[in-house]
Amino acid sequence: MKLFHGHLRSAILTLGLLAAGWVDANSQGVTGSAVQGRVTRSGGGGADGALVELRSAETGQTYTANADSEGRFFIDNVQPGTGYVLTIRAIGFRPSARPGIALVLGQRLAADVTLQPEAVQLEEIEVVATGDPLLSASRTGPSQQISDSAIARLPLQGRNFTDLIQISPQVVGTSVAGQNNRYNNLQVDGGVNNDVFGLAETGSPGGQARARPISVEAVKEFQVLVAPFDVRQGSFSGGLVNTITKSGTNNWTGSIFGYYQDKGISGFRTDPTFPGLSIGQYGGSLGGPIVRDRLHFFTAVDIQDRDAPFSSNFNLSGDDVSDLARTGFTLAQADRFRDILAATYGVTDVGDARSPSLSNPNVNIFGKLDWQLGRLGLVEASYNFVDASRGILGRLASSPAIPGRLRDGYQLSNSGYEFENTTNTARIKWTSQFGSGISNEFLAGYSAISDLRKLGSDRPLVLVRAGQVGAAGSWLAAGAERFSQLNSLDQNVFSIQNNLSFGSGAHRFTVGTANEFYKFDNAFFQAKIGVWAFNSLDSLEAGLPAAYQRRLATAARPEGPVATFNVQQIGVYAQDEWTPNNQLTLTAGLRIDVPFSDKPAQNPALAANPALPINTADFPTGNVLWSPRLGMNFDPTGRGLTIVRGGVGYFTGRPPYVWLSNAFVNTGLEQVELTCATVGDIPVFTVDPASQPSSCPSGAGASAARPEPNYFEPDFKFPQTFRISLGADQRLPGGLVGTVDLLYSKNVNQLYVQDANLVNRGVNSEGRFMYGTIGVGGTGAFAAVPSRIAPSSGLDAVGAAVLHTNTSAGRTYSGTVQLQKSFSGGVELNAGYTYSNTTDAISLTSSQAFSNYQFAAVDGPLESRNPRTSVFNVPHKFTVSGTVNLPLRSSFSLIYLGRAGDPYAWIVNGDANADGINGNDIPFIPADPSQITLVDPSQFAALDQFISSQDCLAEARGGLMERNSCRNPWQNYLNARLGVSIPTVSGQGIELSLDLFNVLNFMDHDWGLYKQVSEFEEGPRFLSATGFDAANNRPIYRFSPPTQIEQIVSGENTAGVNRSRWTMQVGARYRF
Repeated sequence: MKLFHGHLRSAILTLGLLAAGWVDANSQGVTGSAVQGRVTRSGGGGADGALVELRSAETGQTYTANADSEGRFFIDNVQPGTGYVLTIRAIGFRPSARPGIALVLGQRLAADVTLQPEAVQLEEIEVVATGDPLLSASRTGPSQQISDSAIARLPLQGRNFTDLIQISPQVVGTSVAGQNNRYNNLQVDGGVNNDVFGLAETGSPGGQARARPISVEAVKEFQVLVAPFDVRQGSFSGGLVNTITKSGTNNWTGSIFGYYQDKGISGFRTDPTFPGLSIGQYGGSLGGPIVRDRLHFFTAVDIQDRDAPFSSNFNLSGDDVSDLARTGFTLAQADRFRDILAATYGVTDVGDARSPSLSNPNVNIFGKLDWQLGRLGLVEASYNFVDASRGILGRLASSPAIPGRLRDGYQLSNSGYEFENTTNTARIKWTSQFGSGISNEFLAGYSAISDLRKLGSDRPLVLVRAGQVGAAGSWLAAGAERFSQLNSLDQNVFSIQNNLSFGSGAHRFTVGTANEFYKFDNAFFQAKIGVWAFNSLDSLEAGLPAAYQRRLATAARPEGPVATFNVQQIGVYAQDEWTPNNQLTLTAGLRIDVPFSDKPAQNPALAANPALPINTADFPTGNVLWSPRLGMNFDPTGRGLTIVRGGVGYFTGRPPYVWLSNAFVNTGLEQVELTCATVGDIPVFTVDPASQPSSCPSGAGASAARPEPNYFEPDFKFPQTFRISLGADQRLPGGLVGTVDLLYSKNVNQLYVQDANLVNRGVNSEGRFMYGTIGVGGTGAFAAVPSRIAPSSGLDAVGAAVLHTNTSAGRTYSGTVQLQKSFSGGVELNAGYTYSNTTDAISLTSSQAFSNYQFAAVDGPLESRNPRTSVFNVPHKFTVSGTVNLPLRSSFSLIYLGRAGDPYAWIVNGDANADGINGNDIPFIPADPSQITLVDPSQFAALDQFISSQDCLAEARGGLMERNSCRNPWQNYLNARLGVSIPTVSGQGIELSLDLFNVLNFMDHDWGLYKQVSEFEEGPRFLSATGFDAANNRPIYRFSPPTQIEQIVSGENTAGVNRSRWTMQVGARYRF
């Protein structure tokens, strides 16, 4: 098999190299635009051999083509921009020209020209077809163009351009067309710009540090592509964000800018959880010629300084009564904790209990060179640098417990960590022409991405129980946060793509290659330098710990739980674009992607397990993925008034590679855990990180927990969806374009996670699939015992065996209506509505395999869950964005997003299906008292009333409720900007701006609030399993009505600002 994969890889690489020398980039190239048309002679017939020249007045770049025997010409890989002049010459005919042509990313301008005899003067061309990019012949599936004017003028908090993808009607948050946001592909100038490992919720590198992937000052324009039926566009099964950057021109241009936000221009200033805010962003850009018409440069520097005091409802205030009620201890006790560490143990770097200021600096530096090589084409080379960090602190006083939960606590101010990110990216693009009608587009990029959790203190974590809140103990914490004691990720990403185009009559053929190479080094070694727990401050002062815990590497894996592996994804494709006339274009193509990966180590004990043999080294690699596609663009009138378009095909993406990495660090060989919690057998306390004990005083060493392997089926395939699209665009009066888009997506290869070490014992009387037995344990508490294939204890013990397979369950259908106007006459508009319905078997919202399994509400059997409403399903979304010029050189812009809330399900407290997981079982909703066993039967009336108060519960009476059948409240977001331009000298000027974010909350403090019932897929709880009713074969429940169902959430947006609070941003920019 290994030999076969070697031959297969060699064959594909050979095809890729052939494609690099002989490839057709039909239409407009991955990162460019195109001009096509037909040159005819007056009186009829094609102008064979006519010379077509497209020249940029801004840069001097010239593109040429010769018309074929039928007069057809095609110029592709054109750099998007303005000021192009199209000139056509033929012997015996008057030269003709059209100036002032503007091209946007992905546009294919149609220009049919009729030449007149006698060459006496240059005449302006009459362009028969449309020049509106919204009616481009290259458009097939749903897409959204975000123009340079929209980027510059729309309100944008945090100035992260990726936030603007939400103005696309098919995008909710960062989910495109109802798909998992980790399945998206973000590319800049044709190169990979994702967090391909998949830890960041934003999907871009450094997202955990709130890093901006590239300065908005460097972004020229971008597209959101949902279903492009061009096989060159790949590596996504969600959506593609295709971005291009700015270039220098023959004109010197530049800017200096500054933007500022703080608490004084924000709402709810008296809120005790809002101690402060200060965000400053400043920088500049400069571009111009190094050699006129030959060599140009552009550079941008964008710097953010952000500081805000740590906000938490649990911050100590100095009011002993209030502090005891909320945290269980006082500020004086916390100060004593700090003082004991300093005086007794010499630890002075852990901070104190007060609210610290957390910073979030962000630096973006971008530089680009454009070199005109004449007939050899255009070379673009760019470099992008990102450096960001973000302070993180937690104050969860009641979280720890001895011995099983030595973590969290009320952290002193320097006992958290910082997310640090540094990203270096280099890209090169070379577009060139060879002879008549042959052109080449070469794209290559390299990114080195480094993420690190930097500790505030490198001492072991010290937890001290200092009080109590209710039944839970309250703990103070100092030292190295447990999960950050060694937590780092290095990614090296290299991508290369090549496209060479040529035509033959009405056909344009494509043979291309797109390849991605990844190297990952991910270390996640929790408790590497240990955790100590003390039952009181006095115990700490006396040096008498109650527990000690540490994780240690094994002899088999001395580096510990570190995933180091390489992945290569090789893609080749072939395509024919047929344009039989100027009304119809058909595109048929086939893309083949083959991922190759290193393999995890084999655990011999698991491989030899007699009950459940698992070969952890049996890992998927070399599995071929086929993606045929067919696209259509039809202009019924031939005048660009109406466009009917659509397509059908497969889209293959990459999974977040963190899911694959789980298999490299969960073989059972990586680490062991030492726990010393028996009185008299706890080591002597020390704060020296280099002298932490590796055994208990009795000599008992660390023991390997029963293995809980993460592994994959060998024939596992990367994510893939099948899509059908049908759309129409109609030119309307006033420069408006109306659009209707219908889209159907079907999951083909989606990742599925299950515990392979469970026995399905059938259904109980509720219709719930059971995987063990439930009852009352020896302590009188509810107990669930999973039925395992391999035993839970003993020599051959195996815990949860997390198996990754594929499923085809799930689909999406959506419909969009949209009204758009490209910027002209001082107005730009985008308004749309999308209805969507998405189902899946499991929504996969976590970066960890076991979390994906345990936090997904169980609906149906674990081995084949029922396809239900996806967590990414938002059935209704309205979007309106636009900008308009006003008198007195002013402008007004706004973005409105209105959408249905996220779905969720109510959950049973307890392991109702005995699968070993507490809190992922959906409730049975009784229609009458006979259908439920309650500890106190008199509770049924109250339970019945509560069920009736919740529509999603009432609709489920008589059965198990469906996963995600409830929905959070509707959400409204309205942001606005007012700008004023003040001219100075020589065309220069000052621009002043005022952005207001959450306008609704500014208008009324009860509006614009972000309300939720549940922040996650698994919702609140009202039933707790307390025992087992053997007679009726179902659990016994206790009803506990929630004290509050809907609540205002103080969650932060991507800029780190509370979503339920209005804020203002003032800005100034000097343009020259």
